[in-house]
Amino acid sequence: MNKTTRHRSCYIKQRRRELQDAGLCIDCQNPTKKLRCPECLTKNCKSKLRSQRRLTQERLLTGICIVCGTSNAEKDRKYCRRCLDNSRKWTHANKWKLIYEVLLHYSNGDLKCDCCGERSIQFLTIDHINGGGRKEFAAHGSSKNLYRYLIRSNFPEGYRVYCMNCNFGRQRNMGECPHKGIHEFVHPLILALDPDKRYVLVENR
Repeated sequence: MNKTTRHRSCYIKQRRRELQDAGLCIDCQNPTKKLRCPECLTKNCKSKLRSQRRLTQERLLTGICIVCGTSNAEKDRKYCRRCLDNSRKWTHANKWKLIYEVLLHYSNGDLKCDCCGERSIQFLTIDHINGGGRKEFAAHGSSKNLYRYLIRSNFPEGYRVYCMNCNFGRQRNMGECPHKGIHEFVHPLILALDPDKRYVLVENR
């Protein structure tokens, strides 16, 4: 940066600061409580969006990663290998942060399955006490969105922490985990299929 450019940059910053202190938009000088008035903010955002779209299209045509713009994109992809790996790491880290926060709350600070006591967080999930989990997952689109909803809603009641085994076992055992006993309707069906009890690990209670 040469001397002239540096002086111009300092002048622009000082001028913006003066306008902001006076409660004026830095672009049109109309009264506003923020840096830019709503009209100028919209124009500025649209201009940046058009520039970004133009840059993205140029990078797509030249086969360059649309994020960093320095490396060649992977085959049939818009991103280079480094940006893909960074994106996956960020996505997984963000998802695990949501999972941990939700599970920790619904387990009352003691991370474990409410039924069998499983403590490996990779096996733990949210269970709907009154059922209806499939419909709610479909409504939110993914488990990640469900966890976000629970946090935004200040952790509503009706949920608990179960491991995958207990959660899935409820579906096949008429809403009750097999650890607590095989349902009276399911028990004779299993015995008819497996009279020698080779695979029935939980006795009927």
